[in-house]
Amino acid sequence: MALRFDAVVRQLIDVHEEAVPGTFLDVTRAVVS
Repeated sequence: MALRFDAVVRQLIDVHEEAVPGTFLDVTRAVVS
């Protein structure tokens, strides 16, 4: 499940990378880790 969740997160980041601030990436990493 962890791999699947990671894949979904990556897809979301790819889609919203330009619209979402870099802070989102930091928060996502904190949640995943």
